[in-house]
Amino acid sequence: MPVYWVHLARLPRDAGLGAVEDEILAAVIDGDFSGRSARQTLIHAFGRSDAAGRALRAVLVLDNCEHVLDRVGQVVAELLHAIPGLSVLATSRTATGWVDEHIMPIPPLRRGIRPRTGPVAPMRTTAVTRRPPGMNSPSPSKKWR
Repeated sequence: MPVYWVHLARLPRDAGLGAVEDEILAAVIDGDFSGRSARQTLIHAFGRSDAAGRALRAVLVLDNCEHVLDRVGQVVAELLHAIPGLSVLATSRTATGWVDEHIMPIPPLRRGIRPRTGPVAPMRTTAVTRRPPGMNSPSPSKKWR
């Protein structure tokens, strides 16, 4: 199962929806010259199926979402709605408030043997998973925060 890692920390706090989509696209696709939108290209890339017609599974890791939660939430909702085989793992220093959020506190990482010099907000990992069959999936138009 392929795993795609997206570093969102490099996006500015005021990054728009298109910038978030472009950052995800850059981590998933080496280059696309099809003329499709970033969203359509992502749906095509993740929405593949095997010879029997079963959706291929993939994991999308969205690292450092805290400063672009609203935009990431919108993209995630739309991708999960459109792509049956996609799972998302998002890291954030704050709770996302997404419907399928599972919070797992992670202590601050330490480098070498130097002690921490100041308070550090704990990192949180949020797993956004699909609901079991028969349950409603989140609506792409749902407000997430």
